[in-house]
Amino acid sequence: MNSIYRVVALSVVTIYFLLTLMAALFQDRLVFSPSRVLSRTPSSIGLHYDTVSFPSLHGEHLSGWFITHPKPKFTLLFFQGKGGNMSNHLPLIQLFHELQVTVFIFDYQGYGKSEGLTCSEEKTRADALGAWYYLTRNRGIPEKKIIVFGRSLGAAIASQLCTEINPMGLILEAPFLSAKAMAKLLYPYFPSSLLLKYDFDNRKALPKLRLPKLILHSRDDQLVPFSHGKLLFDVALPPKQFTSLKGGHGNSFSVSNPTYTAAVSSFLNTLLQTPLKQ
Repeated sequence: MNSIYRVVALSVVTIYFLLTLMAALFQDRLVFSPSRVLSRTPSSIGLHYDTVSFPSLHGEHLSGWFITHPKPKFTLLFFQGKGGNMSNHLPLIQLFHELQVTVFIFDYQGYGKSEGLTCSEEKTRADALGAWYYLTRNRGIPEKKIIVFGRSLGAAIASQLCTEINPMGLILEAPFLSAKAMAKLLYPYFPSSLLLKYDFDNRKALPKLRLPKLILHSRDDQLVPFSHGKLLFDVALPPKQFTSLKGGHGNSFSVSNPTYTAAVSSFLNTLLQTPLKQ
C-alpha cells in the first residue's frame, strides 16, 4: 500500500513540476494574446483616419491609426490591453472622438500589421516611447496637449511611460497592481513570483507621477479585481480622480455609460483649466 502512495505522490509531484515548467516556458502567451487580423477600421464607424507607420526604439516598424478631430481639446495616446489588436477598440475610440479628442492608437510588436514577433516588457516600453516620439516629433504635438490612456495591460505600459515623459494627464481603466500580483491571483498554486519575468508594476510607477490622473474601474470586473484600482488610487499622488463603473472587464465603458463619458469629460475640462507649469 505504501508503494502505491509513493507512486501516486511521485506522479502528482511530476505533474506539478511539468505544469510549472510549461507555465514558465510559455508565459509570453499568457501575458500577450495578439491577433494579426484587423477586423474593422475607423471608417466603418464613420471616422476619418490616417494609417501611419513609425519606428519602435528597437527599429521595428509599428502600425497605427491617427483619428483626427476637427477641433480637438487634446490628443489621446491609446495603449490597449493584451488581447487582439487596435481594431477591437473602435467603440471606445468613437467615445473619445465624441468628446473632441484626436486619438492615436497603435499595435505593439507582433500585433496587427506591426512588425516583430513575440512581445516583451522591454519591447512594449520601446514601442510606447516610439509612439510618443511620433506624436511629439513627427506630428509636432506639444506634450501638454497629449493625454496618455491605458486599459488593463495597457495601463501598466502607460503608467511606466509617464515616468519618462511629461504629458498633460493620464487615464487608466481597469489597472492591476502588477503582473506578479495578477499571476498570484490567477495561478495561486504556482510559485508565480519566482517564475514570472514580467513586472508591469503600476503600484511602483504611480507614486512617482505628479500629473493629473483619472482611474476608472468596474466593481463587476471579473478579471482585474476592483480592489486593485482602489489601491492604486490610494498610492497615487494628487491630483487624482476615481470613478466606479459597472460591467465586465471588456465592456464597462459601454455598460456604464453615461457615467464613463461624464467622468472622462469632467477630467478633460479640468485639464483645460489647469495652469501649465513651465
